[in-house]
Amino acid sequence: MRAFLLILTIICFKSYSQNLEFENFKLEDGNLIWQKVYETELSKEDIIKSFKTSGILKNIDRLENSLTGTIENIHIDYKGFGKTEMNTAMYISRSYFKGFVLIELKDGRYRITLKEMKFIQKYSDGLSEKGEISELKNYAIKKNKSDFRKSFKKAPSGILNFTFDKVFGIKKKKKSDW
Repeated sequence: MRAFLLILTIICFKSYSQNLEFENFKLEDGNLIWQKVYETELSKEDIIKSFKTSGILKNIDRLENSLTGTIENIHIDYKGFGKTEMNTAMYISRSYFKGFVLIELKDGRYRITLKEMKFIQKYSDGLSEKGEISELKNYAIKKNKSDFRKSFKKAPSGILNFTFDKVFGIKKKKKSDW
């Protein structure tokens, strides 16, 4: 009987404390992150150079095998994803994106982790003021933190994944003689 109760307790604890994941989004210790690994033929130094010169990252710090920084006023590309403003969640279509970025480097790949993900309202309307800031996790995670919201699992998560891939995927640059 004791063994049964111990196993039941472990199962309940593990299911209660498990981290949620959906596509590249994860809920870890109550914080929503986005994380993706990209394969590349570039060296670590070329990856660092690419991000430093891209203009995407602000407040860049370099550690031994990683970069940290922030991104601000990122246009969320719902049109490139195939949506219109009318069939896109308002918090997506009417906002810019900002967040903290960690780029970890290994040979042949790099991992992007986005934290502190927030939306900045583009313009004032009847619901919000220009510059108003809201957190992505309020739209993505149920209040009891038991799962992702069904509405987020539809287009919003796909639109954000599409946008982040455009921002963080390094394209091989053509050589030029200038």
